[in-house]
This record gives sequence, structure tokens and C-alpha cells, in this order.
Amino acid sequence: MLLTPAELLVSRLPVYRTLLGLVAVTDSLWGVSLSDPYLSAAHPLPAVTSPTSLAELARRHQSGALVLGRCPFASREGAEARQQRALAALLREPGLAGSGLLACAYVPRRLSAAAVAQLVQDNLLWDGTGAEQLGGGGLDAEAGASVHAAVALQLFLDEHSGGWANTFG
Repeated sequence: MLLTPAELLVSRLPVYRTLLGLVAVTDSLWGVSLSDPYLSAAHPLPAVTSPTSLAELARRHQSGALVLGRCPFASREGAEARQQRALAALLREPGLAGSGLLACAYVPRRLSAAAVAQLVQDNLLWDGTGAEQLGGGGLDAEAGASVHAAVALQLFLDEHSGGWANTFG
């Protein structure tokens, strides 16, 4: 796994490879999301409880990189520490260490829960994922973790590849 600055990740990514988005919600619960191969939209995948299954997910979804983000409305102190511990765990993971995957740690802009809800509402690809319940207590911890990962990955895509508008104008 090769650590890459967030601003260079997309330019170094092999063509038509997806991105796996990760958010360490707790030290034992990781939200997971996936981009499309055009790097325009993110959607949640089932959460994982350790980094050991991430190498298999990356192979299955033809991912070229991992984007380790943070929940955009979590407290900065706790999210930063979890992100650093998660990055260390990823670097120690044998299945990822020699995988050739690119990886970056990404800090999305701080958003209020209302702004995240609006982002979810505006993203038609998230219809039916449960994302509309984010922050309302309607999602269980695992589904909420993956929606957080999808939001963080979508913010990365919007900032670094143009997101949905880049693909379809």
C-alpha cells in the first residue's frame, strides 16, 4: 500500500478503478463505501469490524485506492485520533501491505448534520440506501457507519475529481 497525498490520488489511480472509502467510526467498526469507476458518485457498502477484509473488498470491486476519511460532522479530536489509529492498522495489515493499492487520509470540510442531510437528499444514487435517515436515529450503527463513509468519499470525489457533475455535466 502506497500512501499518497489526497490531491494526487486521482491522477495516480489506474483507469477505471474504483475507490474504497473508509471511516473508522469506532476502533472496531469501519464504515465502507465504494465509488463508481468514473469517480463521480459514492454509495455505502456493508460495514466491517476489522481491516482484514478490506483487501478482499478491494479485489472484488477492482479498487485502486483506499480513501480513509472522517465523518464530516464528528468532533474533530475523536475523529482525528480514530483516523490515525485506522491508518496505522491499515499499514500493518498483511493483505494490504503488498497489494499495490494507493491510500490517502482525507479530512473533509466540516459540515453540519443538516448540510450532510441535504447532500444525501441531493444525491439520487443514495435513494433506498437508508442514507436519508442519517442523524435521525433510524439507522443501526453499521449502516450509519457506511453512510458516513459514503458521505466522506462523496466529498472527496466532489473536491478531487469533480464528482457527479464531472461525469454527467
